[in-house]
Amino acid sequence: MLLFALTMIVNMPMKKIAAGSFKVHCLAVTDEVQSKRESVIITKRGKPVAKLVPIDKQTDDIFGFLAGKGEVTGNVVDSRYSVLRSTDRRP
Repeated sequence: MLLFALTMIVNMPMKKIAAGSFKVHCLAVTDEVQSKRESVIITKRGKPVAKLVPIDKQTDDIFGFLAGKGEVTGNVVDSRYSVLRSTDRRP
């Protein structure tokens, strides 16, 4: 019985919304995705173009993922070491 119930949950179709409707109701749709933890497929002319999914973490992985993995060599503030000097710029 449990296997049948899990199969029913996995095979449930995702909610779909047309891009134009999503544009009008964007905030409400994102709130619903967050609260119900269910994905929404955004379509254009009936074809899926994007998928809105609830985020798993409170922070985004992309910010700060290279922190502490590099080092600055040389003077990055001194303009004499600029690759493109102001006199070299094209009008």
